[in-house]
Amino acid sequence: MHRQGKNKRSSGARFNNMIDSTVLIAHAYVRDENYERALELLPLFIKDKKRHVTDYCILETTNFLLRKASFKDARNALDTLTNAKQIEVIYNDELSFRTTRKIFEEHPGLSFVDANMVFHMQRLGLKEILSFNAGFNRVKEIKRIH
Repeated sequence: MHRQGKNKRSSGARFNNMIDSTVLIAHAYVRDENYERALELLPLFIKDKKRHVTDYCILETTNFLLRKASFKDARNALDTLTNAKQIEVIYNDELSFRTTRKIFEEHPGLSFVDANMVFHMQRLGLKEILSFNAGFNRVKEIKRIH
């Protein structure tokens, strides 16, 4: 169902959902306006459950931290995301890139990385994403937790 403007909290009881770079960045970057909320939400969301992150999302998070924080922060985020037992990294290929492009063109409010997450969520049957990005509210089959 399409939902806007309401905070949806995850109890950590849900399984196999997606995490957006907006939350990963906020969790690692103290200057982010959602820093405190990310510190609260992310541990609850990944506690005892496996969650998905795309390689594009890791790239976006790492590059942001490299530009706005430091190499050390970017490397720490990269190490954490690629080594955490609770995080399953989804790697893209040519087919996922082409399909992502179609979704990107269908949803002008989404970035290419966001469209890629929508693609993988549809492919895997995932319904919820932990994200501070309201653009996901435009995708009717996705519920945004924030």
